[in-house]
Amino acid sequence: MNVNVTTARKRADKLEAPAKQVADDLQMPFRQRQDRSVEQLLAEWETDLLVVGSNRLSLYRQGQNVPFFYHPNAAQVRAKAYLKNGYDTFIETAALKTGESVLDCTLGLAADALMAKLAVGPSGRVTGVEANPIMAYIVKTGLRSWQDAHPSLLSAMRTIEVMTGHHFHLLKSLPDNSFDVVYFDPMFEVTIHASIGIQALKPFAHYEPLSQEIVQEALRVAKRRVVLKDHWQSSRFSELGFQVRKRRVAEFQYGMIDNETEVK
Repeated sequence: MNVNVTTARKRADKLEAPAKQVADDLQMPFRQRQDRSVEQLLAEWETDLLVVGSNRLSLYRQGQNVPFFYHPNAAQVRAKAYLKNGYDTFIETAALKTGESVLDCTLGLAADALMAKLAVGPSGRVTGVEANPIMAYIVKTGLRSWQDAHPSLLSAMRTIEVMTGHHFHLLKSLPDNSFDVVYFDPMFEVTIHASIGIQALKPFAHYEPLSQEIVQEALRVAKRRVVLKDHWQSSRFSELGFQVRKRRVAEFQYGMIDNETEVK
C-alpha cells in the first residue's frame, strides 16, 4: 500500500517520535505535518495517510471522508449484555466453552474475537487474522491501549493474538485440529446499514470470495466447528454447505458446519 505516516496536527512536535516508530514498524515513510490539514496532505502527497495521534491511529484513504481507526464499537454493547445474561448469538452458534481455542479468519475490528475471548476465558485462546497489514497494526495497537471499557472486556482485548496475512495461507500452514472453532465474517455480498466504524473499514477490507477450498482447509484445522456470518440473503450458506441458525428480523445470520470427526 502507498501510505505516508505523519502526526496529528495538535502537539505534532511531541508526537513525532512515536509517529516515526509507527513508520518504522510498518516500513513506511514518515513525513512532517507542517500544520497542514489532512485534505491538503492527501492532495499534495497523493497517497493514503496514517495519522498518529495521542490516543489513536487514523488511516485516511484518498476520496474518503471517514478514517479507519480502532474502536470496540458494538462489542461493548454485546459484551455488556453477555456479561449480564450469558447469551450471545455468535457464542451460541459456535457453542464456545471455557478453555477452547478460536481462529477468527476475518478479524476486522475484532468484535467477534472479543466475544469469543469472553466465552473461552483466560484459559482459552483467540487468534485473529487480518489481511491488511496496516489495519492489523491499528487494531492490535487499539486492543492493547484501549482504556474505556468493562474490566472483563479490557482483559479480553489484551490477550487476543493478532496475525497479519491471508487466512487461506495461514490455514494451509496449520496442523490438523489446531483450533476448536474456525470463524469467518467476510464482507457481505449485500450492503446493509453499518456503523461508522464498519463504513470506514470497507475501503481497506479484503474482498476475495470465500471458497470451498478455504472452507475445506478450515474444517481440517477445526476440531469441532466452522462458523460463517453473512447477510440473510447470502447464497454462500447453501453454496458452501453451512447450516443456518435462523433468527427473526435479522439482517445477518450465522451458519455452521460441524467437523465430521466430531459428529456422533
